[in-house]
Amino acid sequence: MFKQCLKNLGLLLSLFLVTGSFSWAIEPIKVGVVDIKQCLEQSETGKKAYSRLKEKADRLQKELASQSNELKKAQEEFTRKSSLYSAETKKEKEKDLARKAEDLRDQTREKEEEFNRDQSITLENLTKDLFDLAGKIGQEEGYSLILEAKSGVLYFINSVDLTNKLIKRYNEKEKGK
Repeated sequence: MFKQCLKNLGLLLSLFLVTGSFSWAIEPIKVGVVDIKQCLEQSETGKKAYSRLKEKADRLQKELASQSNELKKAQEEFTRKSSLYSAETKKEKEKDLARKAEDLRDQTREKEEEFNRDQSITLENLTKDLFDLAGKIGQEEGYSLILEAKSGVLYFINSVDLTNKLIKRYNEKEKGK
């Protein structure tokens, strides 16, 4: 029984010493919030990236529209002249049109996948740079925590919003490159 009391007393004393020492070391928590999407849209590098992606999307769309128009013309020509073709020629032309339509679907799918992959890599790289820079700002300015505004933060006051500061620093960093 005596050993149990000593053990409990030792546990209480340890708890007191640990919690007592921590209470003196507690610092105020400094929290910041950043809207990464806004940074991507408003930073110079983000604007350039979005512009390049839009140009690429427009170019791919024009290419596919051109190929689609060619296929449509070939189908219309086949429809107009189909009564003039022999059964065998008609069958060959139908197969050729079906193959061209399938090729166009495959090309469309491949180009969409390529574009999505490029977009994903571009935005992932920019986001990583912004996260790294936000972390650097956090260390330099003594932030305990920096949150992404669109990831579950329901409310915050403007004074903790670091978005404009991050955009400014990111623009400065990219100009220095």
